[in-house]
Formats: sequence, structure tokens, C-alpha cells
Amino acid sequence: MAQNEDCKYFIGNTPTRGRINNILSHLTVISFFRDKIGLSKVIDSFNRTGVAPLPTKKIPDACGDLVALRNLGREKLEKELEESLEKREALELRLERAKELYAECEVGLRNKTKSVERELRVAQNLYDKITEKIQKIRENLMD
Repeated sequence: MAQNEDCKYFIGNTPTRGRINNILSHLTVISFFRDKIGLSKVIDSFNRTGVAPLPTKKIPDACGDLVALRNLGREKLEKELEESLEKREALELRLERAKELYAECEVGLRNKTKSVERELRVAQNLYDKITEKIQKIRENLMD
């Protein structure tokens, strides 16, 4: 039945919604064969809509280690955090160099002062933005 519904979704040009529900319908059948749900529940689920998607929160209990769930949102945030930390580290070096150049300008290199001040502002601005982004990512990871 799930494969039949899969064809209907595909022909109806909504393959993503149908594919997900049909995969979850197969997991419902697997959970029945593993004695996690009864036959009446399987039949009732298919009888209503033609598909019987197993609720995501029930997948680990129903299917055990046959199915691994991934938290793609968290993985994406962790990767973004790592990249942001690397960018901030590079910006720290850039900021430090800009501060050194600025100090040299104060000592006697007045002709470089304007460009160094601009570089210092740009570096500080980028550093502040990436620090704010890192904080937001960390807050999202805590949720």
C-alpha cells in the first residue's frame, strides 16, 4: 500500500512529502514485525489515509538500532560554529596587526594613519559581528 501511495505522490508532483510519509509507513510495518505495535494499530493507520507514518519520536523504540536518527539542524549549527570560530581566530590576528600598525602610526608614520584606522575599524567591526554570530549559535545549541 505504501508503494502505491508513493506512486500517487510522485505522479501528483509532490515527491518529498510522499516519500517521507511512505518511508515512515515502512517503519510502521517494521515496528509491527518487531512486536512494538499491534496489527490493529497498523491496519487502522493504513485505513485512514493509505499511509501509516510512524511518529518520529517513536522510531528509536520501534526500530531499535535498525534506524539511526540524525539531528541535521544541530550538526549544521555545530559546523557553522566551528567555521565561525576559525574566522574569528583569523580576525583576531588581523585585528592585532591593525593595532600594531596603528601604534606605529602614532609614533611617527602619520601618512599611514588613515588607512590603518580604516583597517582597524573594519577588523573590529568584523570581529564584533563574528563574535555576535558565535554567541547566537551557542544559544541555539543550548536550546
